[in-house]
Amino acid sequence: MTSAVDYVSDGERVVAVENGHPLMATITGTGCMSTAITGCFLAVGESTLDAAVAALVAFGVAGEDAAVGAKGPGSFHVNLYDALAALDPATLDARAKLA
Repeated sequence: MTSAVDYVSDGERVVAVENGHPLMATITGTGCMSTAITGCFLAVGESTLDAAVAALVAFGVAGEDAAVGAKGPGSFHVNLYDALAALDPATLDARAKLA
């Protein structure tokens, strides 16, 4: 489950991820999608903490992009898939909201 701020910890460090959009809570499947994306990032990441943070940033940025032009939950849901496919590392680096 995610919220406006997601906290990720490895037991020693804590990172707050503030990316996302309120429309993400209006559709089903975002929890499953964020879990699947996190698994993908963990499979290739060197640090589990950094991989989990990067996954939540990616999903949050995609949610922000999907909300642009969405007329409601239905169009947002479709836009979310397109936004995920359009992500690139430079965008994630530039737009990550971490504390």
